[in-house]
Amino acid sequence: MSRIPQPLPLFGKQRESSFPIHTKLPNMAQSPWQFPRLAELRQQRESLRQIFEDRRVETAEEGARRLQAWITQARQLGLKALNAFCQTLENWLPKIANYFINRSSNGPTEGFNHGLRAILWRAFGMTNFRHFRARVLHTFGIPKPQ
Repeated sequence: MSRIPQPLPLFGKQRESSFPIHTKLPNMAQSPWQFPRLAELRQQRESLRQIFEDRRVETAEEGARRLQAWITQARQLGLKALNAFCQTLENWLPKIANYFINRSSNGPTEGFNHGLRAILWRAFGMTNFRHFRARVLHTFGIPKPQ
């Protein structure tokens, strides 16, 4: 019979004896035979990553063909969550395949936007634009002339 965990103390560390023994999870990478479905899912993830890292894929058409082949293979696993991901990938396939043309993403732009929002969140909305500008320049640096 497992014991019910005690509430966390306000300060200090919770006693380890209050947790049931069966909460320790095995290392999934070292025991694929215990979790064959998880090992298959991990293999699918790695094959998708290889498609995006393969520098020989230089056109959107080739990228779309490789991604469509991956989707067909992934659907054979029959996992509900993976099927939903495959459907999303199919819906956006032409736009995602454009990545292979010059291998750029909007990640830096998204990061900059997140940084600006973080400044506004911490300041609870700045009403003085000069203060906002000073904080942005302090955080991101002064732009270099082109």
